[in-house]
Amino acid sequence: MSDPISRLDQFRADTPGAPMKSAAEVRQRGDQIRRRRRTLVAAGAVAVAAVVAGPIIFLS
Repeated sequence: MSDPISRLDQFRADTPGAPMKSAAEVRQRGDQIRRRRRTLVAAGAVAVAAVVAGPIIFLS
């Protein structure tokens, strides 16, 4: 999949009246959202593992 940054920059340049962020800012925000989601999924998995393993370890 090719990187559409140049096409986004060109689209932004062609529409001067539209309040758009630069392609780099959009990419950075997407990366931030992905990092946050991955962190939350990992933390959730660790929490579930702790809840499941806690009683097993206690009863052993």
